[in-house]
Amino acid sequence: MCSIFGIINANSSNARTDILHKMALDQLHRGPDDGGFFEDEICAFGHRRLSIIDLSSNAKQPMSDRDGKIVLVFNGEIYNYLELRRNLQAKGHTFATSSDTECIIHLYEEYGSAGFSQLDGMFAIALYDREKKTVHLLRDRMGKKPLFYFQHQNSLVFGSELSVLKQHPDMPHELDMQSVSDYLSLLYIPCPATIYKNVSKAAPGEILTFDCQTNQLSKEYYFRLDHKLSDIPSFTECAEKLRSLVFDAVQKRLMSDVPVGVFLSGGVDSSIVANVMTQLRAPEKTDAFTIGFEDPSYDERTRARHTAMFINRHTGHSLIHHERTVSPADFSLLRKLVKHYGEPYADASMIPTYLLSRFTRETATVALSGDGADELFAGYERYFLMSKMRYFNLLPYPARMVIFRTLSNIIPAAHERSAKAKIKRAFDVISCRANQQYYRILDRCRPDFKSQLAGEAFKDSLAKLKQNSILELADNLTSKSAVGKYLEFDQHTYLVGDILTKTDIASMASSLELRSPFLDKDVVDFANKLPFSYKFYKNDKKHILKYAFKDMLPNSVLSDSKKGFGIPLASYFRGTWHDEAENILLHSAVLQQSRIFNMDFIANIWQKHQSCQADYSYQLWTIMLFAMFLETETTA
Repeated sequence: MCSIFGIINANSSNARTDILHKMALDQLHRGPDDGGFFEDEICAFGHRRLSIIDLSSNAKQPMSDRDGKIVLVFNGEIYNYLELRRNLQAKGHTFATSSDTECIIHLYEEYGSAGFSQLDGMFAIALYDREKKTVHLLRDRMGKKPLFYFQHQNSLVFGSELSVLKQHPDMPHELDMQSVSDYLSLLYIPCPATIYKNVSKAAPGEILTFDCQTNQLSKEYYFRLDHKLSDIPSFTECAEKLRSLVFDAVQKRLMSDVPVGVFLSGGVDSSIVANVMTQLRAPEKTDAFTIGFEDPSYDERTRARHTAMFINRHTGHSLIHHERTVSPADFSLLRKLVKHYGEPYADASMIPTYLLSRFTRETATVALSGDGADELFAGYERYFLMSKMRYFNLLPYPARMVIFRTLSNIIPAAHERSAKAKIKRAFDVISCRANQQYYRILDRCRPDFKSQLAGEAFKDSLAKLKQNSILELADNLTSKSAVGKYLEFDQHTYLVGDILTKTDIASMASSLELRSPFLDKDVVDFANKLPFSYKFYKNDKKHILKYAFKDMLPNSVLSDSKKGFGIPLASYFRGTWHDEAENILLHSAVLQQSRIFNMDFIANIWQKHQSCQADYSYQLWTIMLFAMFLETETTA
């Protein structure tokens, strides 16, 4: 795992060299083991390396072909590189290293950019063809590895994090108000936008080609998600196939020349990965890592212990379970993460994910996780709610709106994870128009609240903005299932913008490489062609996944509901974080000067939250992190 960055067609080569070295210094956390540079009159590439495969200096990047016509920097892992290598050797290619990096160069030599579709892995790649004077930038199929870029005059600048782009003096810093609005609603900024105007994220499965002679940037996709059903075997046959594919996916991700561990929360997904990994490695020991919290409603240590004991009974005690109690309340840690994300990001599980990554990194350099299974196999409660919506929607909208909005208003504010809060949210969703119901589930900042929150600088833009910018995707979804569309929608949006953003930044801030077997291309392709009824059956979420691995999961895991990886925001704002949060929310000079938010309104909801009149924890959290982001901008 690494960081890549580069500057193409810069006006001054001397200035470019200085900037490149600043970029490298900024990215030490992503690549503490090594680094390198390439420069010619057109292009400058930089690289920081976290050594995983072929630890020798032979695999140093930037890497060139034998004639120096192709130059490559690459972040990630190619899981099928040995198969590709054999095929390319059969065509006459000779290799100087045992790295997966060199395989990409030979693949391009043989097939050009069309060869990129053969890559199986997680990656962000920049390839410079010196003869054709073109640079190709591409991102993996699911968006596991990030890639940011901007154009300035005749130049193109790219990098693995927004912070590395900020080392360039021409980086645009004007805030995009559509992104501000989306962030308030979603807690993240959906791809391809960033918080900055004219700074973008490459989309999953996308190739960007920059012509260094014309300075034109073109885009195309080498992969798009496909949810169209094909001829489906029986449920039992599909479960058997799924089990085989997951075993293969885990096996691929054990490829490493450094220690590999596994995250273990005690939920279905991580328990499957931990058990499969332990079986594949036995009798060699497997290290599993769990963190816990003092708040029992957020603590999963007991279930993780039971899972570890269950796995050991079935694998000859090959699993070593490491456990640590942590506190996510360290405010200095929060400031550190805000800087790492580089733009407003407010999924509260970023804190425990970072703490787990840091704990794991003490023993392992690579870890496997269960990420992606919820979006593939219908693991969220919102899919259950949407599966029932067709019955509620039989009632005409005007009547539905009056009845269920009234019921929602009757229920008093309650703890985010309480039954009352969930029922209140469900009634609120049912009261919406049918085409707005799913977004209402996702939306943490409703239009009426956003209007009251908006300050002068934001209010001027708010009327012109799209209320639901990501809903444009709905017209291009391929699933024919009414509820299956929501899984597809989440794979395009929430999975990429929230989950994978969180895990990449949180893990790489600890110099840990994180691998996700459920996001293997064969698992994804297979899962997306399964009917929704296989995934969600009689209110059982992830039904086929549980069935396929029922002998490898303890009953406590199969029967328990998902807790999620969160923190008690509501109580933190009233206690642990009170003073720091109040200072930022009510007295931040940068926030006040931005005029983006109405400071009187923020003070009002802060007081209501403190007096327990309402739970505004998510709104306060989102505003606070935005203010902390603005503060990093002034100190950069």
